[in-house]
Amino acid sequence: MQLGSQCGVGNLSECAFGCGQAGHWRRRFGGRLARAPVEKLRDQAAVGLGFGFVVAVVVPVACLIAFLLLVTLPLGIIVMTGYAVALFLARLVTAQYLGDWLLRRIGQDAPSEYLALAGGLVVFLLVTEIPYIGFLIWLTALFLGFGGLFLAFRPQRPTPTPSI
Repeated sequence: MQLGSQCGVGNLSECAFGCGQAGHWRRRFGGRLARAPVEKLRDQAAVGLGFGFVVAVVVPVACLIAFLLLVTLPLGIIVMTGYAVALFLARLVTAQYLGDWLLRRIGQDAPSEYLALAGGLVVFLLVTEIPYIGFLIWLTALFLGFGGLFLAFRPQRPTPTPSI
């Protein structure tokens, strides 16, 4: 198996550079919105994994139904384009979450977001190259990233204030 095959490029360094650049621009222009998925996963990783599985399965099926109905074809194209972007961002969210988790395990209280992304990306790219189970790890990471994105951007219900 060729290194970097999960990224669709020839070698691991090109893949890491491309993902790193995308992560840099995501962090630079995303601000609070770019940190929200990792913060949600830090608190609710199992919930994020479940939501990520549901989103990864339901969205393509809904788009397929939209493609079959001629009237909703433009909506299906728009949603599928957003899904493709989310596929890429899910990897970055999972890599940053992994790097953040690893840095906290070695004793850093507030690790740098860039260091977490870089370290998590290297570990993620290496672990997904393991024969036979690398694809399962990649799929689990995809679900986790989708879940983090979903939890970060879903509408929050206001908490009711108790009346006295």
